Amino acid sequence: MHEEAKYFEVRYAGAVSVAERAQVLEQLAVAAERAGFRRCLMDLRDAQFVPDAFAASNQFASRVARETVDRDARVAYVAKNTSQIDPTVENLTSARGVPFRRFNHRLPALAWLLARQP
Repeated sequence: MHEEAKYFEVRYAGAVSVAERAQVLEQLAVAAERAGFRRCLMDLRDAQFVPDAFAASNQFASRVARETVDRDARVAYVAKNTSQIDPTVENLTSARGVPFRRFNHRLPALAWLLARQP
């Protein structure tokens, strides 16, 4: 947690499943409620997504939407290549209006994440 800039940072490494991401989301939701901010930088550069059942991905995307849409929330994620991205979750969250953006480098991701306007 970066209290001064008011954002969370999550770094994933190795194989990452939807279930693991859901656990992190649960922890972030609790922390966001306490801290009062809803910006998150996800670093996936050392991660590899693990394909999951559509139902699990759909449920996760719905939870992400509940935690972000209409809450001045924003999610930026950094990945070196598309093998680190779960396209199902990305498409489902996008369809639900989740304010997120993918970046190749950390600094532009932070700039977008912390900007006042989308």
